[in-house]
Amino acid sequence: MRKEFKGHFIDNKTVKEKWNKGYANLDLHFAFFDKVVVVDNSKDKEPFSVIVSIENQTKTIFTPPPSYFQERLQKLSEIIFKD
Repeated sequence: MRKEFKGHFIDNKTVKEKWNKGYANLDLHFAFFDKVVVVDNSKDKEPFSVIVSIENQTKTIFTPPPSYFQERLQKLSEIIFKD
């Protein structure tokens, strides 16, 4: 996809490492932000969909989270699904 938009090449190992680290960082640090919006952009050539928004400790779930959400974002999931 990156090359399709005239971006530079990045090997698959680097992409996977940064992808995994991004999930880990989000799960560790989401509480430091005033607003967090999690989107699903996994569908090629389709617009992203908003999964959840948290602003000032108010959560809004827009679409059901993907099956992997709770496994990859455990701390965030605890906040979202605690009710």
